[in-house]
Amino acid sequence: MVKRIAMLFPVDNVAETETMMRISIAAERLGIEAKPFRTSEEILPFEPDFVLSLTHQDPKLTPFPTYGVVTAPSRFYMQTARFVRNILSYDAYFTVSDTVVRWLKDVQAGSGKTKAPIGYYANTVHETGFVAPDLTNPQLAYFGTNWDGQRHADLFDHLSRLPFMQFYGPAEGWRHVGPAYRGRVPFDGVSTLDVYRRCGVGLCLSMRDFEVEALPTNRIFEVTAAGALPIASRNPFIERHFGDSVLYIDPLASATEIARQIETHMTWVADHPEEALAKAKSCWSIFNGSLNQERMLETVLTVHEEVLRTRGYRPMPQTTGLTVSYIVRTGGCGPDDLRPALRSLADQSHAGITIILVLGQSMDVGALTESFPELRFVTVEAFGAAASTALSAGLRHVETDLFGVLDPSARLHRNHVRSLVTALERAETVQRRAPVLLAYGANAEASDSEMLHEREEWRDVCIIPRQEKIRLGIFHPFDPSSLAASRLTVHPNAWLARRALLDPETLDDPELEAEDIRYLLLQFAQRADFVFSCEVTLTHRLDGPENFAPPGQPALEAIMRRIHLRHWFRCFPSTHPFSVPGYDPHSFPGYGVSAPPRQELMDLLPSMLLDRGATRSGGIVTVPEGVTGVVLTGTSRKLDARPHRLSLYMATENIEAAAGNPLAEVNVLSESGAVVAAPFAVHAGTLRSDGLSTRLDWLFDVPGPLAGQPCQIRISSVGAAPLTVYKVTLRPV
Repeated sequence: MVKRIAMLFPVDNVAETETMMRISIAAERLGIEAKPFRTSEEILPFEPDFVLSLTHQDPKLTPFPTYGVVTAPSRFYMQTARFVRNILSYDAYFTVSDTVVRWLKDVQAGSGKTKAPIGYYANTVHETGFVAPDLTNPQLAYFGTNWDGQRHADLFDHLSRLPFMQFYGPAEGWRHVGPAYRGRVPFDGVSTLDVYRRCGVGLCLSMRDFEVEALPTNRIFEVTAAGALPIASRNPFIERHFGDSVLYIDPLASATEIARQIETHMTWVADHPEEALAKAKSCWSIFNGSLNQERMLETVLTVHEEVLRTRGYRPMPQTTGLTVSYIVRTGGCGPDDLRPALRSLADQSHAGITIILVLGQSMDVGALTESFPELRFVTVEAFGAAASTALSAGLRHVETDLFGVLDPSARLHRNHVRSLVTALERAETVQRRAPVLLAYGANAEASDSEMLHEREEWRDVCIIPRQEKIRLGIFHPFDPSSLAASRLTVHPNAWLARRALLDPETLDDPELEAEDIRYLLLQFAQRADFVFSCEVTLTHRLDGPENFAPPGQPALEAIMRRIHLRHWFRCFPSTHPFSVPGYDPHSFPGYGVSAPPRQELMDLLPSMLLDRGATRSGGIVTVPEGVTGVVLTGTSRKLDARPHRLSLYMATENIEAAAGNPLAEVNVLSESGAVVAAPFAVHAGTLRSDGLSTRLDWLFDVPGPLAGQPCQIRISSVGAAPLTVYKVTLRPV
């Protein structure tokens, strides 16, 4: 029975914070504790039955079954190789989109990952009672963080002028809508619903990619759970579930036309409150009948049971005749140093594992055998032997079908052996160019003292950096040429091999003080193919006990030279993975096939310098009356050799004072002061005087010689009227 669920999302005070509150409420009604976490490291002491990853920013990093909630269009996950890697690391997936299901199946097939279950699930809202809204004077509520400031910006500008419109969310995202902004609502799972009930009507907008792949916006669940009436963009998911109970708008229409459609709907609601109420109650009934969060969690629990049964997390009757042994070399370690690694072997769902314990010094083996009766021990003496000598001694005692090596600093996850056995059995049923005699998984790296940042080869512009002492280690498909080039693409303890790989040459001791397993894997790679499970099933403690002291840099260089000499005239096959048009998995940072990264949509105003009496308060800049000259300048944004759009959100308090003259001029300059585009004039007739901002847009081309240079944006007030600047963005188009 499931008792605890961990929910993973790396950022606080965003829409997903509200989502996790709702999941917690629904889980509590099912007798389950669901708790949010920002990092995988924080999850470990909670010991959940499974982890729901609400983000594609993080891979699976814990020993617990981890499920990816895939709420975004497939194109989003193709932005970087890191996102695809993270998706592949999960044990199961949840989505409501058939298109995303196909993408998940395609990616798993391409990677060779054993198919993971895919469940029908969305982050929705807990079950609610119906509270009839008062629709005689309807108001329209819209919730959002509005993080990019560009999506729907023209529409929001139109709507902000309408008397019934109410915007809610973080203040920094709504500077440009003036009095229509009604504040921030607590992320408590219920306050949002209260606002919808008070307003009576809720607006549900989504991005075009979501509509194409039939992915719903969470707003549709919030509005219907509250018993309010939705006005929503046409989306196959919404139309399939709610039919004509929803008032629809055309997402492909212009902002002016969409605003007109919304205004028409609101007029109809005010003129027909009883009919509108009937639609609202119908939506509420549909939501609570099949889409509430409790129903969704029941799907998750069903899939979780399947994962436990099929992916090696639960001990099962031995269905395969394959026997397994692990070589554990003690080196200079004592019994207490070995216990955590041995415990991880004893806890494997694959029973009957043999331990070939290679002793580097005298040890009371009886205490270990008594502690782990689940394991069968074979003891080999190699007192004072070097790493490769102890390894060769252990290999000579392998009598099982499969074997691996485990060091004291490694911890196998419960399903490690079972996942690799499954990968080998599956590979055996497929015709290959060479026999697959070794399977390996991915590993996490953990430290007790050091913050571990994402490995350099996986860093990209979309990353959310944070402080934790755990990260993904080696996650790499089989590539013999990379292995031959000294790139360690298989963790030394993350593999299982068939005994057929042991021959006189692989059993020969190369007399290496270190890197002996790297040498052994190179030997194996000449004889057979490897298969990568795409499963994270091992944790390597970077500051854990070492059975053999690592050599210094000069000694390590000498060892690597010897390894190269011993393979000097050997030929390793070179692999050429099939490419996906528009996507290069080895291009770092990985822009993939995505739209421009978020950084290009950020508000530049907070980082700009002020001059000549201009002041900043709450993120808004005020230029007092009578000030002339440069008032804003500076940004490190680099320019590409393509068209760009400069957008300003501005207002003035006194249009008459301008007397027909321009209020300001805007210049885009290079870092050296060369003119990129200038000047753009801001006239009184283009701004609003009621406190609401007007969005001003200018398109310009970047001259070739100035491409790649950081730019400056200068706003010079040239008139007598005071100005308020709410937001400044610059992005390529």
